[in-house]
Amino acid sequence: MVYASAEDAALDLEVIDIKKHVYQFYDSTGRVLEARASGRRVTLHPTPRVASDLSKLRNDIQEMLKLLGAERADLLHIPFSDLVRLLLEVDQSKKKSK
Repeated sequence: MVYASAEDAALDLEVIDIKKHVYQFYDSTGRVLEARASGRRVTLHPTPRVASDLSKLRNDIQEMLKLLGAERADLLHIPFSDLVRLLLEVDQSKKKSK
């Protein structure tokens, strides 16, 4: 899933999933976000760590975009942050059309 902000993502998360470490979280630069649960509230916090395999994260985003109808060849050479922004735009566009 992709969200415009960490706050938006946190609103959609369940405490049980955070406690079970179901998901991994990254910001638009590939920096790892740490999820914390307190009571019924979930928050995401930036860490100094970057995704251990940024190329895998990039490939995963490209695959998601491909599934959403983007041409993979067009995605090979754009900066990571632009790739993330494109994914957000495509995702939001798909949600609006439903």
